[in-house]
Amino acid sequence: MRFTMLERAVAELIGESHDVDWPPQWVEERLEEVGFRDTHWAKIDNGIALDLRYLKEWSSYLRPQIPRIKSKVLQTAVLKELKDIENAGEKFGIKASPAYAIYAKKP
Repeated sequence: MRFTMLERAVAELIGESHDVDWPPQWVEERLEEVGFRDTHWAKIDNGIALDLRYLKEWSSYLRPQIPRIKSKVLQTAVLKELKDIENAGEKFGIKASPAYAIYAKKP
């Protein structure tokens, strides 16, 4: 989650688009707003464990983006957070974001 949040922050700081993970509650509310009924969601998993190569791939993608951030202070902060994430990943491992299923009946 930390890496995803950092990746989004960098994209916003350099004016790029980025993926958005909507919380299941938000999606459920939007479905209800457009007329779906009997909506509910369920957590499928807490995020599966990933091989550390994914962290290395993400880092190698993100690291060249950091110099595009205009503020040197923010560049330094982002680089520090990236290093912290890499160190934590090496020490504790990494996993994907949790997965959810959302159910709704058509009106």
